[in-house]
Amino acid sequence: MSEFKFACPVCGQHITADTHAGGSSLECPTCYQNIVVPHASGRSKFILSAAKASKRSRTSVREAPAPRPRKPIPWAAIALLVALAGVASAGVVLVKKWRSDRPAVKPGLDSPPGVAATADASPPPLHPVPTNVSWTMALSQAVMLEGPVAGRIQGSGFRPDRAILQGGLLLLREGKGWPPDLAVSIQFPAKHGEELSGKSVEVIPGQAVRPPRVILRWKNQAGEARHEVFNGSYLLRLGFGKAANQRIPGKLYLALPDANQSFITGSFEAEIKPPPKKRPAPKPAS
Repeated sequence: MSEFKFACPVCGQHITADTHAGGSSLECPTCYQNIVVPHASGRSKFILSAAKASKRSRTSVREAPAPRPRKPIPWAAIALLVALAGVASAGVVLVKKWRSDRPAVKPGLDSPPGVAATADASPPPLHPVPTNVSWTMALSQAVMLEGPVAGRIQGSGFRPDRAILQGGLLLLREGKGWPPDLAVSIQFPAKHGEELSGKSVEVIPGQAVRPPRVILRWKNQAGEARHEVFNGSYLLRLGFGKAANQRIPGKLYLALPDANQSFITGSFEAEIKPPPKKRPAPKPAS
């Protein structure tokens, strides 16, 4: 058996091999690279073997698992969930806004008995403003219409659907529940409605005698109750008929000095209600 030596083309290590091993592959004892044994030149050589190289510690290497195929993304389902979430969010916002826009409703001082405070009243109907009569502060030009009371309150047409005389308070109102959509109340110095039977009242701006207090009520665009009090500087002509069967007829013209020149005029028939009961005074603490 003849041997020859050759060098590792990677690390230069001299390697001895049999001449018949030419063309075969082996592992370099130093760098552990697989190399091809060259063919011997025909003349064998005795070569001192190099120092033994340390054996390579073989470490088992696990093959990485094949990647799992990705499932297709359900875009249609995701779009549906996003749409439902948007609808739910919009619903919550609308509910919150509806609750925040609803005014806190409390019965007023002139809230008639039997009329419960409520925030579920329907929006006020759109009545036309009368064109056959106008706002004026001149008593000689105040026209009292023969038909039912009509007019203008805060720029809106006014046609009351109920008239109430409770004690000395005359209330002409439009809308269900309390506070009303539109209303005018006039406070006379009387304890019972029957005391005003057959009486008439005239008030001109600037008169010395203290006139009855007038309260104008309406709702703004957000549905919130608003009111304005007038203790003078207005024009009023009013006449009551004879009271009978808990009812009393009347006729009036009222013009107020507000920015929108509110006025009402015409005939009415008011229900006579008993005066509201006074609340007992609180007892002093002992």
